Amino acid sequence: MDLDCRSPSAAERWKHWLKIFDNYLEDARERMPRPADGAEQPLHNKLRMLINFVSAEIHKLVEDCTSYDAAKAKLEETFNKTPNAIYALYQLTTGKQEVGASLEDFLLSLHRLRKIVNCKT
Repeated sequence: MDLDCRSPSAAERWKHWLKIFDNYLEDARERMPRPADGAEQPLHNKLRMLINFVSAEIHKLVEDCTSYDAAKAKLEETFNKTPNAIYALYQLTTGKQEVGASLEDFLLSLHRLRKIVNCKT
């Protein structure tokens, strides 16, 4: 993962990356051999697994964290910023399709802005 927290799409990309990483952890847990009693073993070293998948810049954010949950919370705090609804409404009402942008890309950006301002129609 190599995200820029200042990017407008950072929150969306973070959510997507986290979902993929959670799927990876679940697959890793399923591949672990089960003990004789059939109980599911907890997946150890999730923090080490997380660190293996982040860039050096992002590692700086979590290098002091001692647990996976603390590192995940730090990354959530960094990348999952609440969007500014007023600015999103301004963009929604004044937005124009950029030269060279496809209609599909323009409609996706309008849909994203609509979700931020909680527009029902």
